[in-house]
Amino acid sequence: MFLNGGRLEKRLQLISKAQAEALSRGRQLHFAVHAVPLCADTDTQAWAEIDARLARIDPMLKPRREEQVNGATGRWAGGGDPLTHLDANEGYCTRLIGSPAITFEHIQELRSIGVDRLHLELWNAQFIGQVLPRIHEI
Repeated sequence: MFLNGGRLEKRLQLISKAQAEALSRGRQLHFAVHAVPLCADTDTQAWAEIDARLARIDPMLKPRREEQVNGATGRWAGGGDPLTHLDANEGYCTRLIGSPAITFEHIQELRSIGVDRLHLELWNAQFIGQVLPRIHEI
């Protein structure tokens, strides 16, 4: 089951519900989560980059998106997570953001709730060089 990105708690709720339904039918699901990692030397540096990206967003983006979905619930409805505005599938909302150590820790947390696959946007050199090779450890 492919899931858009999102906070760990939100993913856990969806995974638990889907897994229970599948198990009641004798099936086993695998879960993939979309994520856009942003690693820097420190957590502060990574979040400063996120803050800079958020500051560059057109303030009319959210009202235009809300108008486009015409009341439908979904990724831009409610929740108030500003990271939803950084990419189309809430990849930044998965919060693989910070130092390589913290980013890897977040991946381990995803694994602990049943995520066994990641759909990653691989553009961040620090993630590719320092975190991606470690994913095979878990």
